[in-house]
Amino acid sequence: MRPFFVAITTAAALALGAFGSLAGCAAHLPTRTGSAVATLQSPTERYEAFRTTLDKAEALEELLPLTSSAVRDEMAKRPPAYRQAMLAELKTRGLGQYRVIAERVDGDVAWLTVEGTNLVDPEHDVRSHARGSVVLLRQEGAWRVDDEVWTLEGDSQGELGPQGWSKPQQTSPPR
Repeated sequence: MRPFFVAITTAAALALGAFGSLAGCAAHLPTRTGSAVATLQSPTERYEAFRTTLDKAEALEELLPLTSSAVRDEMAKRPPAYRQAMLAELKTRGLGQYRVIAERVDGDVAWLTVEGTNLVDPEHDVRSHARGSVVLLRQEGAWRVDDEVWTLEGDSQGELGPQGWSKPQQTSPPR
């Protein structure tokens, strides 16, 4: 099996390009404030809140306050049936255990490196260990998930994060 890589949106590609050029901005272990107040939480804590909310959510609207304004605006354009189907898809794909292994912050943009187990791609019946890259933006005083891209072993490709919610799923690797 060869690893597959999830398609990255233009905005995420630019952000990740900036991430790679931040030579003076070293990755650090995840930070924790211990605060329950969103505006005081670290990017790692806000991502953990996102994952916890996703696990418990019965409607996509429960997850949207933890996402960037771009994601919220895109979902506002979608009909309720689409939003419910998107939540069902996110839950189906699932993620077993995960841990944030690195956190970088540059102004109002943060990048997390996450390792997870049992990430599922139901379209291709793939379950695997995975590594994720998460982009969070500080908006309205709090960190908000803008994109989440996972790489796992297998022959499939698909966008598993918020930026991919509005894109049609790709069913075969690009050639």
